[in-house]
Amino acid sequence: MYAGIDIHKSFCQAILMTEDGRVVKEEKVETSQEGLRKFFQRVTNVKIAIESTCIWEPVYECLSELSHDVRLGIST
Repeated sequence: MYAGIDIHKSFCQAILMTEDGRVVKEEKVETSQEGLRKFFQRVTNVKIAIESTCIWEPVYECLSELSHDVRLGIST
């Protein structure tokens, strides 16, 4: 499974997809541990790309604690 998260101060836009690109779930979720945990419940070992914003660190830490492979995308 793969996921991408567009991080905003109060919410994130998150998408979860299969390896072949089929969308499994797409939602606007609260930018909180509870919101992120709820979105990723029942899935394991997801490869997640998040953007580098001023609030990326708590999101990264939460998803890493859930044992997902989290990668930070940096704009140039």
